[in-house]
Amino acid sequence: MLVVCMLKEWLNNYTNVQNKSVAIIGAGISGAYTAYYLAQRGYDIYVIDKNQDIAQGASGNPQAILYYSSSGRDIYLDEMFEIGYKNSSNLITQLMTPNIHYNNSGSIHIANNQRLMRQHTNIIKRRLTNFELHHNDLDIVKNEYNTYLIDKKSIWLRPAVLIAKLLSHPKITVLTNTCVLKISITNQDWQLSLNNTNNLTVGNIVICTGFELNNFSQINELPVIPNSGQISLIPKFNTLNKILCFGGYLTPAIDNYHCLGATYHPNQIKQNISAQDHYFNLHQLNSILDKQLLIDVNSLNGRVSTRGTTSDYYPIIGPVTTYQLFKQTYYRLGYNPKQRINIQCPYLPGLYLNIAHGSKGMLSSSFAGQLISQYITNQSITCTNELRQKVHPHRFWLKRLIYENNNSH
Repeated sequence: MLVVCMLKEWLNNYTNVQNKSVAIIGAGISGAYTAYYLAQRGYDIYVIDKNQDIAQGASGNPQAILYYSSSGRDIYLDEMFEIGYKNSSNLITQLMTPNIHYNNSGSIHIANNQRLMRQHTNIIKRRLTNFELHHNDLDIVKNEYNTYLIDKKSIWLRPAVLIAKLLSHPKITVLTNTCVLKISITNQDWQLSLNNTNNLTVGNIVICTGFELNNFSQINELPVIPNSGQISLIPKFNTLNKILCFGGYLTPAIDNYHCLGATYHPNQIKQNISAQDHYFNLHQLNSILDKQLLIDVNSLNGRVSTRGTTSDYYPIIGPVTTYQLFKQTYYRLGYNPKQRINIQCPYLPGLYLNIAHGSKGMLSSSFAGQLISQYITNQSITCTNELRQKVHPHRFWLKRLIYENNNSH
């Protein structure tokens, strides 16, 4: 039986802008993928970032891991991850140098807690073809962990190199050390007020700033949650050529250092490296190692970054209007969210969001960049309507409308 997803009024009928210039705010992985896909379609792209170089936020770790992460519970999350893995792996192999900038090394997955045990059991039951079950010794881990999964398709990569390759397209202009102070619309042109006293006029804006929305009055009420984390760089101590995943992760050594991660601090914005976080990362690793690593945590280097996430674990991707315009148009949904209201959504023409990817940004950002480019260029949307609705910004306006109605009496 064919099941058709009924499109919500606030999902469809977005306004396409004919002006083929786009400002992308944020030069991390989501901004880079968005810029690349639009440049490939002939658009003139300006990528703007407040930092002195690209890839300085959460995308700037020395190494990243790309693997197809199946939830096993949410078919639309799995759809997003599958599209993201396919898009990202294709571009990584096209643009980067193997064994230098990336490696199809695969990954070893050890179930050292109850959550991972359930996850591995689910993977085995579903017979996912990229995973293999192994029952043999791993030289570096305790004997109790000698049953493990190997994901043959996992890739380690240098994310800053990938971002630089994506942004090297001749249709892309990168403006670093440039802060967007305000955005405003006149007719169908967007004005960006910049900190260097210059202004930029474009037809479209895509906000790719993770969790940082304060300068954008149109959408700064969206409930994006900042989560900070720290990785540790530890001296090379083994020759394992695969990514090791447990409660944390350990990458193969590059430049004589392993990347060990990562701590997790919800609802926090941290900027300084912490010896306590190094201790946590090292303790997690030592809990599975056959021989303990004795390292002075005060001697370690590392990196702290903050990612944006949402309460439903989906990123926020798509065209948008303000909450006030949404409320004025669809206030009756606050009383009955299932009713049909045949009023076209008052989108802000040419404004799009690509934010809040969380720890899976290396996987979901290429899906998001492709989806945004399909919106802007009026191409066919290649994901399901259900997934498009799951990631749409207006899901949070609807939740707020219902909440306000339920609490107004």
